[in-house]
Amino acid sequence: MEYSGFLGVISRIVVFIVQLAYLNLLWILFSLLGLVFLGFAPATLAMCSVTRQWIKGDVDLPIFHTFWSSFRTEFIKSNIVFYILLLLGGMLYIYAHLIQTLSGLPYYLVSTIFVTGLVPYIILLLYIFPVMANYEKKVAGYLKYAILMGIASPLLTLLLGATIALLCIIFIIIPVTVPLFSGSLLSMAAMSLAMKTFRRVETKGKEIGSPG
Repeated sequence: MEYSGFLGVISRIVVFIVQLAYLNLLWILFSLLGLVFLGFAPATLAMCSVTRQWIKGDVDLPIFHTFWSSFRTEFIKSNIVFYILLLLGGMLYIYAHLIQTLSGLPYYLVSTIFVTGLVPYIILLLYIFPVMANYEKKVAGYLKYAILMGIASPLLTLLLGATIALLCIIFIIIPVTVPLFSGSLLSMAAMSLAMKTFRRVETKGKEIGSPG
């Protein structure tokens, strides 16, 4: 039975909240299924694949089938990307500790290297899963495209980072929301803003490529 008017709006909101909680549960379960270190990346990408379809208007898609299909087909590629990110993050962590032991010119040189690497790394973290959910590329292509997308639309990138930071603060303040909505809400926010970035960059590309 479908409701109309105000009751219809409330009904759709309740259904969507339940869907978010269900998707978050799938994300957690499949992350644990891969013992986290093998399950986190494909589960996160699968979650982004579902939220991408929601944002595009397909709110009635089979959630489990869509999730499982992405998890299974992108398992290896997503883990390769994930461990590249871990490796890069580990290198930045070493540089951060190295900075504390230096002074003078070496301090400024290593600090410059650290900041130069930190900015694109943060952009990578923000965009890599949305890029993987939206495009079909090789591993190196995903990394390159994620950075280029973030740099091409700096305001949306800042907004994306601020939104994710705000949601994380909310999850810390209200920890009961973590098992229910932490992944799915972050995915919705990231995919929504990332897809705006993609459309803007693609539109600019078409305008630049079109004859005057």
